[in-house]
Amino acid sequence: MSEEFVARGSKAQRPSQQKNRVGIDCSNLPIMLLVLADESITTGTVGTAWKKGISMSAWLEPSDWKRAQETLPIACVDVLPVRLNDSGKLEQVGLIFRDTPHQGRRWCLVGGRLWHKESVAEAIARQLREALGPYVAFHVEPDPQPDYVAQYFPTAREFASIDPRQHALTLNFVVPLRGNPQAGGEALEFQWFEPSQLPAAGQFGFGQDRIVVACLGSFLETWRQ
Repeated sequence: MSEEFVARGSKAQRPSQQKNRVGIDCSNLPIMLLVLADESITTGTVGTAWKKGISMSAWLEPSDWKRAQETLPIACVDVLPVRLNDSGKLEQVGLIFRDTPHQGRRWCLVGGRLWHKESVAEAIARQLREALGPYVAFHVEPDPQPDYVAQYFPTAREFASIDPRQHALTLNFVVPLRGNPQAGGEALEFQWFEPSQLPAAGQFGFGQDRIVVACLGSFLETWRQ
């Protein structure tokens, strides 16, 4: 069974009041990520409306976070939004324009690190909400499997991408999107691209051009099956 995350309007309901819910238990999700099949929800800032489970303790003090980046591989979740037509054919690929720590502003995947006690499905939903706003809808399986696994290192390696801040392992997911994306959070801009007219390799951050190609290849192969 799959989960549909939808945000519209301004009224929130508790999980016990929701209708037509399927999939994962949303009692541990922040209010802004509650699943509503035919209602609307509030869209407050992440961290201001937690119910239970994940909390702001998921964040580390700056000194602790720096130490973690220097000594541990960091688990991350990245998302490539796509648009499909009525027959399920890929029409467009979505990217955000954002600041990077070493390349200036570049086109990138939506994403970031996985929080403590956060499921992968919850992380996908959170990253999309933070970057693209409340007026998008998408399906996420309760236990989604990545379309591609990417490795990032502070220095160049032939098989990996570069992130000068950390060694990271990133689960990458292609997620069909509906609605009206509105750039927010680290996303300075969001844009849909034709698959044949993606930005040039040098316009991607973190060398993510090859990750996008790998994700699309995996997604299209799975979609045909």
